[in-house]
Amino acid sequence: MYLPVIEPIDRICREAIEYGISGDLPSARRSIDRARTMRAWLARSVSSHRAESIDVWIENSGIEKSEVHLYRSQIAQLNANLEVIRTWVSGSVSAFTHEELCSSSEGLSLYLDHHLPEVWDFSQDVVVLHGEYRKPLFEDLRLRGQTNFVVIVTKEENSAEQVLFGSSVEQIEDEAGGVNIVSFPTGSSPRTDIFAGLIGEEIPSVVLIGTESEPTADNDFQRIFKSLSAVLLGKKSVKEWPRIFTEQWLSRIPALAEHQSVTALKAVFKGQDILIASPGPSLYDSLDDLKANRDRFLLIAPIRSLLALLKSDIVPDFAFHVDATDFSQIIPQHPMMSRIALICTDYAHGSVFEGGFKHIYTVPDPAMVSNAISKAFHGPTAPVLQGGCVATCAVGFAAQFKARSITLIGQDLSLSRGNYVEQAETPVSPAELESEGDDLHDYLTCEGINGERLRTKEDYYWFIGEMENAARGFSHNIDFINSTSHGALLKGWLHKTLDIHPLLVERSTNVDSPRFISEPISEAERAQRRASFVDAVEAEQSYAEEAAGLCAELVTELRSLIESGSNDVTKLEFLESQLQPLLSKPGSILHFYTSRFSMALAAASKSVESLEENLNISAEYYHHIGPRANKLASMLAEASKDLQQQSDLSATANGR
Repeated sequence: MYLPVIEPIDRICREAIEYGISGDLPSARRSIDRARTMRAWLARSVSSHRAESIDVWIENSGIEKSEVHLYRSQIAQLNANLEVIRTWVSGSVSAFTHEELCSSSEGLSLYLDHHLPEVWDFSQDVVVLHGEYRKPLFEDLRLRGQTNFVVIVTKEENSAEQVLFGSSVEQIEDEAGGVNIVSFPTGSSPRTDIFAGLIGEEIPSVVLIGTESEPTADNDFQRIFKSLSAVLLGKKSVKEWPRIFTEQWLSRIPALAEHQSVTALKAVFKGQDILIASPGPSLYDSLDDLKANRDRFLLIAPIRSLLALLKSDIVPDFAFHVDATDFSQIIPQHPMMSRIALICTDYAHGSVFEGGFKHIYTVPDPAMVSNAISKAFHGPTAPVLQGGCVATCAVGFAAQFKARSITLIGQDLSLSRGNYVEQAETPVSPAELESEGDDLHDYLTCEGINGERLRTKEDYYWFIGEMENAARGFSHNIDFINSTSHGALLKGWLHKTLDIHPLLVERSTNVDSPRFISEPISEAERAQRRASFVDAVEAEQSYAEEAAGLCAELVTELRSLIESGSNDVTKLEFLESQLQPLLSKPGSILHFYTSRFSMALAAASKSVESLEENLNISAEYYHHIGPRANKLASMLAEASKDLQQQSDLSATANGR
């Protein structure tokens, strides 16, 4: 969780206020909608954060406790500006009668400004439309980027497509591309499967929009909301992070025993001058200077940067990778790869483990640092990777290992030259950059290193905040230097290109050049690691098996209560009291693996109106948790078996 993202949200709110004062309502509306989306992103980040308090977060992030007032002041300022926007929007709507609002497109836009939630993700959340003005409201929302719709129709209208586009199939296909639309006949009891296409990566918010006050619409909305919640419980998405992480991690445990933990590198990084060569397009600008001064830095490079570096005969000490997706197409086929050590997450895609690196050091996932399996491998003091991209993770990693200085190159965090270094194989001149002709008002912008405004993206805003957060947290004992030639300004970092970098200008003779010699892991260490793994894996397997059994009992009891109509929940409460400690155990992989269902249960529970409904929802929840726990137990059993086989083969090979 990185609270510095609050500042860009506040900045966007201030821009909206300024646009409103000047009378530029379209620009103000765009800024307000952008703030809605970024606040939704922040809300999801905060809700998924596992720290019990701000104090725990501060401790884990390395930020001084005295800095907490900064975040509180930013929140206070943001809340003040949100109140200004709130008052302005409310006043704009109240200045018109209902008839006046509905008589023009601008009036309906004002209506949406007022009725859309302040925290809203246009790509994930769901709008339920009803009433006479469904079509113009739909058209306005589409222009704002809304993609998921439920349209309440009458039995005479039959379908949302008929309401919104007429009867022409060709017109529907042309007009509704990229938009998910579901029809809901008023008064019906919908099947949950018709809503499956509306659910994206995140649990959506749902809002009812219509200019008329209709009791039937409210009733329809409650039925729709409950059906959507039921879909969430059973949805199987390949984008489920807990599932992807857990399954990749457990399948790799036998292989992880053959590699070293990143904790072995603490002494290597302490007191060193670290340079992180990020894969922004401006990396090309820095290659000559880096090559001339390669000996002065311990060099870290994300995998996406490797090809550009190796083409320039620059061999990093470490490649750095945190992604769970397949990067096999990006890993260079180069003879120098065998001289590079890899630092990657435990859950990284198998392609990086087969990338030809000299040695591999793995980092635990932040969600698993207190898990018994992770502790068996990494010990109790492993670094916590914090950040939304590989570069911010690398900065935090170097800071936690007490580097003397951290230097960045290729850290553009803007779009002037594309996204990545491979998109700009030849440097782009400043004149070319200025001649692109794009209207900056159509894009999110940030301040550039040279005071200019640069196009950027919402996720880059987050990364800017993370970089600034690192500087604030560790600047008392680490020098932070941004040597990127072109890109976003990072507050708290000294901006000096490599040709005027303080370390290189001084050419101090009393500082040893970094030297890194990676030693292979010994067989004795491998054997010890396997034994520790086996004990931890078998303990987690026992928890998963017990949870699966309790879930089966809970489903049986819940169905009995539903069928009998009994309200005696004594046994139910006892079984749940046995299950909850297993799910809430610190670092519980079971809890992590089943977290999507926990989130879905919480969403569905908001609309529960009776004991019967609560029992039905709970039964559905435990129905999904049980098989998930069983699968987890099977994966853990397989990992334990593989570890034992490795130990047996090793003992045989060594004549024991």
